[in-house]
Amino acid sequence: MLIEDILAGSIETLFSIPEGVWPEQGSISPDGTAIAGSDQFLFLHGGSNDYYAAYSQTPEAAQKDVAPWVAFVDHCDRLCRIAGADFRFVVVPNKASVLSEHYPLPLRHPMTPRLRLLSEQVGTEHLPLIDAIRAHPQRTGFFRRNDSHFTELANIAVTGIILESLGLKNAVADLECRFVRVSHPGDLGGKFAQPPIESVARLILPENAFSQTIIQEPTGQHTGLDYETECTNAPFDKRLLVFGNSFFERPVSWGMAPYFVRLFRHLRFRWATGPVEQTIQEFKPDIVLLQTCERFLSLAPAT
Repeated sequence: MLIEDILAGSIETLFSIPEGVWPEQGSISPDGTAIAGSDQFLFLHGGSNDYYAAYSQTPEAAQKDVAPWVAFVDHCDRLCRIAGADFRFVVVPNKASVLSEHYPLPLRHPMTPRLRLLSEQVGTEHLPLIDAIRAHPQRTGFFRRNDSHFTELANIAVTGIILESLGLKNAVADLECRFVRVSHPGDLGGKFAQPPIESVARLILPENAFSQTIIQEPTGQHTGLDYETECTNAPFDKRLLVFGNSFFERPVSWGMAPYFVRLFRHLRFRWATGPVEQTIQEFKPDIVLLQTCERFLSLAPAT
């Protein structure tokens, strides 16, 4: 079937469905990183990215975190202009910033001060993804219930938003897929002693549509991964360079990469924020995407 066949039916089929026993609202995982919200949504709470505390950050502290990102994005934009490539900076918002009504603790601000300041200070190359997601009629189905990542519904929608921002046809609906459901504990559910399970909608795309070359294996589990793909039947005969993380992921994964590798003739992905200039010179892209997350804005970009 085509993705358009699924979208033409009930969109709710792409939502995640809770299964079994879930922790009570307000329950925090033993390691302090996850918290149970309302309507069986789990969220990040603590951890190395001070997830909840970031919503109460002072403007001065937020500006200190944001300044290197603003400088880095401006630097990337200049490099892309010199290379004749289109550039987009994409920040995936926190689950709590999109579904604040389900977060079990009061949020002092509707988004972290870091994201608000960054949005005010970067230029038109910044794609205001949080606004588009909040305005989407199915935003409650954009995040998995027991995970910090997107559902397939969000992967499809955000891929389309990025394409349209580049003046390209939203060709996601034309891709072939197979619909399945998988029971999964998620990266948040797994933090609890009795991991809550959800039924996750997955769209499995044909693997013979592209070829992949690994340029560099990750130094750990993910960071540093560098690969290229080629899809001879892609609708866009363009070279796309992506610096990103787990929301993009691998060609066969839970992220957006499975869609992009089939939409662009040539794609290169680096699980990092750089090196930008060297990689642009090597790959010679038509388009460059720099993708990060709201919760990672406390970490200065690695150049």
